[in-house]
Amino acid sequence: MKKTCFGLILLSILSVKTYAQTFGGRVGANIASQVWNTGSESYTTPTVTAMHVGANLNMGETDRLSTQIELTYSEFGFGKVDTDNGESVGPLKIKYLKIGCAIKLHPVKDLNIHIGPEIGFQIIGHRTYLTSGDFGAFAGIEKFFTPNIGIGARYYYGFSDINEDPELKQKNRALQFSLLFRFNSQQLAGLGF
Repeated sequence: MKKTCFGLILLSILSVKTYAQTFGGRVGANIASQVWNTGSESYTTPTVTAMHVGANLNMGETDRLSTQIELTYSEFGFGKVDTDNGESVGPLKIKYLKIGCAIKLHPVKDLNIHIGPEIGFQIIGHRTYLTSGDFGAFAGIEKFFTPNIGIGARYYYGFSDINEDPELKQKNRALQFSLLFRFNSQQLAGLGF
């Protein structure tokens, strides 16, 4: 009960205090693969198409620079891989809850280039040989066609080895395409939207 009350109070404070900020979200597709390293050999897996959906809070600092905090459900993994012994592995989709922070450069008001770190926690379909966490970085571009609707593309580069087996290192990679939306705010109005 205390947690529920605290959550409602925090949500109320945020809704009043952050109206000058911009709430938004994104939904789209991940073209995901992995890089596998075994000793001196490296192999990039076939891709698998997966999904992502998330929410964000953009905090304006200047008309050219802003920061954004993100919370995203995102699927990573790899397509079907044929092994040396004639068997197949995959396709595999690994489901994560991702928390990211982007620094966004706005060369013009309806376009941004962004980069930032992201940490993920595996939430569904845990496999015993995989670690529960994933850490990486992303870089991308977003274009808004109206004050509230836009599209985006970014590339995710995983730094973490997500396999517990010391003989095989697996690292996530993904090309992401998103439909973007954001809600009207004082921040957008101040930028001329």
